[in-house]
Amino acid sequence: MRLLYIFLVFLIWDAGNAQITFNKRFNAGFPFQNVTEILPTDSCYYLIGVFTDSVEGVQTVGTFLTKLNAEGEIHWQKTIGSPSKYYETWGSGLYTVGDTSLVTMGITKDSTAKVVVIRYDLNGDTLFTKEYFSPFYPEEPFISADQYIIPYKNGFSLATGVDSDPSFANAEIYWMRLNKIGQVIETAMFSSPLQDTPETQVIDEYGNITIGAFTRNIGQVNQNFTCQAQILQIDSLGNQKWLYKTPANQLFSSARSLLPTPDGGLIVGTGKGVETAINSSSGRVDWNPCFFKLNADRQMEWVREFRGEFPWTNFSMVKIVEATDQSGYLGISWTAETESIGELRKGTWLMKASPQGDSLWVRYFTLFDEEPLAPEPMDLKATPDGGYIVCGAIDPPDDGGVHPLRYGWLLKLDEHGCLVPGCHLPNSTAPEPGTPPQLALFPNPARDFINFELRGARPAPDGVFRILDAQGRLLQSIPAREAPGTVVVPVHDWAAGAYVVQYLEGGQLRAAEQFLKVE
Repeated sequence: MRLLYIFLVFLIWDAGNAQITFNKRFNAGFPFQNVTEILPTDSCYYLIGVFTDSVEGVQTVGTFLTKLNAEGEIHWQKTIGSPSKYYETWGSGLYTVGDTSLVTMGITKDSTAKVVVIRYDLNGDTLFTKEYFSPFYPEEPFISADQYIIPYKNGFSLATGVDSDPSFANAEIYWMRLNKIGQVIETAMFSSPLQDTPETQVIDEYGNITIGAFTRNIGQVNQNFTCQAQILQIDSLGNQKWLYKTPANQLFSSARSLLPTPDGGLIVGTGKGVETAINSSSGRVDWNPCFFKLNADRQMEWVREFRGEFPWTNFSMVKIVEATDQSGYLGISWTAETESIGELRKGTWLMKASPQGDSLWVRYFTLFDEEPLAPEPMDLKATPDGGYIVCGAIDPPDDGGVHPLRYGWLLKLDEHGCLVPGCHLPNSTAPEPGTPPQLALFPNPARDFINFELRGARPAPDGVFRILDAQGRLLQSIPAREAPGTVVVPVHDWAAGAYVVQYLEGGQLRAAEQFLKVE
């Protein structure tokens, strides 16, 4: 009896300390929405994104700011945008300013496009918006969606892409330093004969600003591409201190994320590419996600590429973060799982590299019954509970307007990168020969998605997952070879009730688990 009591106490303690995980559609109430960035805090999440709406044929493109509780439920939401003035924020930085406000940046457009800085209070009300023309306006008003803002010296540092030549693609990096009310203090321009656009910024302890960027001739030529990750450090006046570019004889994507290391180096989230011919006169660059380390002397110390079965044009690294236990670095990207439906079925994968650049693990999340291009990850952040959260977008099948054309997407993972708890355990990652298979389902009951994994055995070549309703009717059949890692099936439109997930090999039932669908 004493042992039973101790065991029950342990279970209660373990459940109370388990991290929250979830996988949710996010509906801001518009026909089209992208969750482009998320900011975790100790008590909530702030997320920002872009929506498109149409009323009687009049279109609005705007930005929403939403506060969520720890379980991902909406607390409040505010929007900015009108048919005569668009606002778009494409993952360009979302930060708290002191304890009283938030700041982000994007593009606004009325008669012309401009950079816009938006500052909110913590209730989501707009404190101010400040707009800035391209320095080449009116001859060339172009503003790139590749831009980033970060709080800096009681003000802000921002970088965006602009173009000096209306007749030729030749984007340049335009940097501005602002004071706390958005007035311009300093500006600088950084350019080359190729296209140069910024992606991110970090500030070091000495007040130096390091900008992660991309330089390439894509858009200038149709083949024989040059693509380099570019890292530029400047001081508070905009003076260049140093410039690093990856080797010109290799294809690297943009420096999408920068993480300073204790030894004075940088971990860079990017993509490693290969040029693919489309025809005799044109080609494209296909990417795999990649980390590399730049040491304190700005030498490339190591490179870790994660190679998927199908590299593609947008499969470079989206974002990276340091592991919450400082044991390495995590990155998020798209991946393609199969061509069996006649086009790439894309999923999301999370990968981890050690501080020395070794591959530690990957987690796959393959979504079925939605559009093949979903889900699209747009941001990855560490959370105060030691886990991670991903945001982005999901496209449901076209149903004539019953559902939005695009939903936002939220994926909360635990400290091991698991959605289904226990995905990292030995019986999940390295099954013994002859071990009987088991199905792990989460959550149960389910509302938006049922997420499941096969554990205790590797899927057989002819293995199949099936989902049946309470009457035994087959609702879903998924070849196991098409579903590595966590299988994600939308159930939001299914009737409330009991369902069963089965795993079969050679037509024989090997494992089964029930779940409930709730409204």
